[in-house]
Amino acid sequence: MRAILDALKDPQRRVWLFDSFEGLPKPDPESFQQDKDDPHWRYAFCLAVRLEQVKDNFEKYELLDERTQFVKGWFRDTIPHPRSQIS
Repeated sequence: MRAILDALKDPQRRVWLFDSFEGLPKPDPESFQQDKDDPHWRYAFCLAVRLEQVKDNFEKYELLDERTQFVKGWFRDTIPHPRSQIS
């Protein structure tokens, strides 16, 4: 997305990257019954990529600047719940 903004010569929009950079969160079968016996979590480490490595990749393609924003954390902790936006 950040490269597309450059290609479109859009100097104002920002790109926000939300990620844990730690793979997948541990299953929570008490809150989400579907998580019970989830076999995928044990391979979550395969999906982890360090924030520094991601930034290095943006830098490599000259796409790391003030318009590229990184938010580290789990989605449930970093992205506001839609209902919390309702007045």
